[in-house]
Amino acid sequence: MPRAYEFGTLIPNHTPIKQYIQWTLARYFLSSVEFFQQSNQLSRCETLLRIWDVFLLEGEKVLFRVAIALLLQQQDVLLRQSDTLAFWKSMKIAVSLVYDYEELLSIAFNGFKMVKRKELKSRREAKMRELEKRHQLSCALDELKAKGQVNNISGRDAPQSPRTFFASALDESSPCFIMSCAENDSYVLKLGNTDENVYYAIEGQFDAPIMCAAWIKDSHILLGSAKGYLYAYDIGPKQKTWEIKMSGGITAIAIDRQRNGTKHAFVGTANGILSLIVDLAGETAPRDLYSQTLGFIAVSFISIIDTQLWCACGCVLEVFDVTTFDHIRKITVSENPLDSICSLAPCSNGVWISLVGKTSLKLLSTSTFEPTCYCDISRYLPSRGSNALLESENPDRVTAVLANDSYLFIGTGSGIVCIYKTLKWKNSTLPHVKKLQTSTRHSINISECKTSPKILSRSLHRLTSKGEGDSDIDEVPCNPAPEIRSPSSGSQDAINFSSCTDTTVEDEKPTLLKGAVPRMRGPLVNSLNLLFSIKSQITESPIRAFLQVTNKQGNCIVSISQRSNEDDAVLKWVQKNKGGCPWTNEPMFELCLKDSTPILPGYLKSATLRKIPSVDSTFHLQ
Repeated sequence: MPRAYEFGTLIPNHTPIKQYIQWTLARYFLSSVEFFQQSNQLSRCETLLRIWDVFLLEGEKVLFRVAIALLLQQQDVLLRQSDTLAFWKSMKIAVSLVYDYEELLSIAFNGFKMVKRKELKSRREAKMRELEKRHQLSCALDELKAKGQVNNISGRDAPQSPRTFFASALDESSPCFIMSCAENDSYVLKLGNTDENVYYAIEGQFDAPIMCAAWIKDSHILLGSAKGYLYAYDIGPKQKTWEIKMSGGITAIAIDRQRNGTKHAFVGTANGILSLIVDLAGETAPRDLYSQTLGFIAVSFISIIDTQLWCACGCVLEVFDVTTFDHIRKITVSENPLDSICSLAPCSNGVWISLVGKTSLKLLSTSTFEPTCYCDISRYLPSRGSNALLESENPDRVTAVLANDSYLFIGTGSGIVCIYKTLKWKNSTLPHVKKLQTSTRHSINISECKTSPKILSRSLHRLTSKGEGDSDIDEVPCNPAPEIRSPSSGSQDAINFSSCTDTTVEDEKPTLLKGAVPRMRGPLVNSLNLLFSIKSQITESPIRAFLQVTNKQGNCIVSISQRSNEDDAVLKWVQKNKGGCPWTNEPMFELCLKDSTPILPGYLKSATLRKIPSVDSTFHLQ
C-alpha cells in the first residue's frame, strides 16, 4: 500500500496544477481529509459512508485516489487563487464542497491510473533500506555518546548550573521582559521590570524547557515548549489558557499584527517545519493551522521585518511575505552545510546574521538580499592561547546580537559585550570630502599644465600613500571605502577628468598619466559604517540575549548571560551621554520568593558587610 511520501509523485502525473502546488501543500491537504475521524468535514453522510466502504475493501490506497479526485474536481477554484494562504484555505474547504459522491468516486477510480504495484513495491523497499541505514547510524551515535559520558567522569558527576534558555521583551511600551531558566531540575519563568531593576520567578513549573515566547496581548503570552507544546499563558492568574501539540519541539515564535487587528503566529519547530496560525487569540485556541517544511534542521530564528518574514534553518534563510505567505527568496549564508545561523538581528538598515562559532557578522539588505556591511570582532578581543586552541568552542564566538538605528550590540561566548556605533552616509560623498571638492577649481586643461613628469610622479605617489592610510572607522561596507583626499588630489582628479573630456589633447598627455587609472569613488548612497565604541567584560558565561525595552526613562538595553546564578547575570544598559561614551550598565537584582528581598551579588555582599559598624567593646563589659 502506498504511503504519504508517494502522494507527491501522483500529483505531477495526474493533475495540471503541479506548477502551483508543492509537496508540502499536498501533504497538508491529505492530512486535512480525515474521512474516518471527523465525519462533519463532509457535507453529506453518503459520501463518507461510500468512501469508508471502499476503504474497507481496497485499503489505504483509496485515500490517495480520493485526494487526487478532490484536487481534480476543485482545480478551477484552486487555480484562481493568487497567493499561498488563499490556496491553503481553498484546499481546506474543498472537502465541504463535495456534494456528488458518485462523480467523486468516478474520478477517483476511472479518471486516471495509479502507479503500478511493482513500482510501488520497489519504492517501498528502497525507503525501508534508507530507514534502516538511518536507524543504524543513530544507534552508532548513541553508543559514542554513551562511551563519552562513561569516560568523562568529572563532567558526569558535576551538577548542572542554572541556565537561561531564552529571553523576550513583552509589549513595545512595557518595561517588562520574560525569560526561561532551569534551576534545580525544574523549569521556571522569570519576569523582569526595568523600572525597578528587579526580576523574580513566576509561581508554577513546566515539565520541559520553554525555548521561546512572544507577547500576544494584555497579560497573555505564547510559550513554546521543547516537548512540542504551544501554550497560551496568562501572567496575571499564572495559568495556561490553551495548548496545542505541534509536530516537534518548538524553537522559534514570531507574531505579526495586521492592520485590521488580527494576529498571525509563525512557529518554527526542531524538525524544520514552519507553521502559520491564523487569527490568534489569547483566550481561545486557534482553529486554522498551516504547515510548510523548510528543511531537516531546526528553525533557529524567526523575525518579521515590515512585510517580510525571515526564517533561519541551518545555513539557509527563507524569506516569505507576511500577508500572503508567498515565498520570496532563499538565501544560502554558508557553503558548508554543517554551519548554522546563531543570531538574526533586524534593524532599519537590514538584517544582521552570524554563524555558530564565528566571530564575524554580515548585514543583508531587505530589498536586494545582498550583503552590504561586514563586522569582525576578533581584532578587539584577546588572542586565544595554546590551550584554547584545543577547545571545541571558540570563546570569542558571537552568541547574541541586537541592532537598532544607532548602535550594534554583540555578545560573545566569553562574556564580553562589544558596542559599535552605526554611521550612515546618506549622500554620495562624505561631508568633509565634499567641502574639499568645492574649494578646488572646476577643471583645467592638460595642455595648460606645465608640471614636469617628476613632480607628477611624486604627487601621485603621495596621493597613493594617503589613500591607503587607516581611517577612524573600524568596519566598512562592502562598497569601496571612501577616500579622504587633499585639495591637491582634487585638482589632480580635475586634471584627469578634463583630459578624458577634451579629445583634442588626449594624445598629448604625459606617458605617466596614460597608464594611471583615475581613482573613482563607488556609490555610497545609504552606506553603513561601524565605529567601535565599548568593550566590556561583564560575565564569565556566554551572553545569551539582548533585549530592547522601553521604560520611564526611555529605551534601555538588557543583557542576559547563560548562567543565571552568576554575578551581573542581568544588566541594564542606559544611554547617559549622547555625545561622549554613551552607555553605562547597572545590575538588576533577583527577588527572593519567600520575603521579596533582593539577592545581592557577591561583590555587593562583601561591600555591605564592610559598611556594618563593629560592636563596641564596652557593650560586653557592661
